Amino acid sequence: MESMEAGMQAYAASTYANNPVSPGVDLDEVYATERVRVLVVDDDSDLVMLVKHILRGAGFDVLSANNGVEALRRSKEVQPDLVLLDLMMPEMDGWETLRNLRQFSNAPVIVLSALSSKDEIVRCLYEGVDDYMTKPFYKGEV
Repeated sequence: MESMEAGMQAYAASTYANNPVSPGVDLDEVYATERVRVLVVDDDSDLVMLVKHILRGAGFDVLSANNGVEALRRSKEVQPDLVLLDLMMPEMDGWETLRNLRQFSNAPVIVLSALSSKDEIVRCLYEGVDDYMTKPFYKGEV
């Protein structure tokens, strides 16, 4: 894990050095900012770390949750402007998380999932998801 984190830091340093956009803040560590806040919800901690680095490099402030229960709690605390949501998670899956989230938040939700069938994508859009991205994804898609 340390080597991955070191690699991410080196990547971030090289990205930020050539990027006119100031890097975003890791909202898992700081709460008060004026920039767009993105909540990344996935039980894969390596993927969460990767997405956080990509989004921070693009100037977004990012926070994360490892499951639906934590996502709902974090959403109430920080009120994200956008949610990236995995569907297959322990404790509370993405479907239930979405239904609960919609009870108190109108933040756009983009599903980021390994499920790639047309039926799953249509179901997500019908359930109120704003967009759908399949894993694996290209950095530019995020």
